[in-house]
Amino acid sequence: MTNVLTNILDNSIKYRRDNLEILLEITETDQAVHLTIKDNGIGMSKEEQQLAFDKFYRAESGDLHHIKGFGLGLSYVKTIIEKHQGTVELSGASEVGTTVKIVLEKP
Repeated sequence: MTNVLTNILDNSIKYRRDNLEILLEITETDQAVHLTIKDNGIGMSKEEQQLAFDKFYRAESGDLHHIKGFGLGLSYVKTIIEKHQGTVELSGASEVGTTVKIVLEKP
C-alpha cells in the first residue's frame, strides 16, 4: 500500500502546475475504508482517464514526452488495489486536476 500511495503522489508531483496542492482524505465506514487523493495538477481528459490504468499508457502531450516514466504506475496501483479486493477510479478534468478514489472493503 505504501507503493500505491507513492505512485499516486509521484504522478501528482510530475503532472503539477505551479502552487501544487494535494489533498489526502481517509474515511471509514462499517463496510470499507475510502482513500481520496485530489490534486490541482494538469488533469486528464475523460478519454485519458479511461486508458490511464492500461499498462504502458502515457498521456500524450504533442510529439514528445517531457516527463519521465514508463506508464506503469497506475496499472500497478490498480493491480495492487484489486489484489486487496478493492476498487480504484479516476475523476477530474484537463486543467482542473485529478482525483483518485480507492475503496477497500473490510473483511
